[in-house]
Amino acid sequence: MKYKVEGADAKTGKSRVLRIDADDEQQAAIRAHDMGVLVSAIYPRPDGINSEKEIALSELNTSPPRPAAAPMPMPVPTITAEPRKAVVVSPEYGGLRAASIVLHILALLAYIVGLLTLFVAIYTIIHYDMNTSKFVFAMAGSAIVSGAILHGMSASCDALRDIAQNSFRK
Repeated sequence: MKYKVEGADAKTGKSRVLRIDADDEQQAAIRAHDMGVLVSAIYPRPDGINSEKEIALSELNTSPPRPAAAPMPMPVPTITAEPRKAVVVSPEYGGLRAASIVLHILALLAYIVGLLTLFVAIYTIIHYDMNTSKFVFAMAGSAIVSGAILHGMSASCDALRDIAQNSFRK
């Protein structure tokens, strides 16, 4: 009887479908294994049905079947009596984190005040005289510069916290 054997090539892993003449499914599985196919399913096939993907046994391998390989033994896990290493937890440095958050908020507020003051200066130039707008421009610039300085100080606090945590030794 003919059997349709589905599986994968043991070397390449590509899907394989074989048509094998055998007495029973067990013999078909053995023949497919000898041909280097890892069997996943076996179906009995009437002689008249052929598929393009099926390969006849005589077309695939003309060499004599190779002996079945002995199953590989499962590796036994080894347990060592090494002491566990103590986990060193670095301090959180909450003060630096809090200072960074506060400075970041102050920088954001300084940026907002600086932009609003800049818009007021532009409005003053358009609708009023130029002398008062110079003072408002100076205030807007100083607020934006203050925001940039506060932003840098906030980033410095974060960097200092990271350096302190990474260099912590117990």
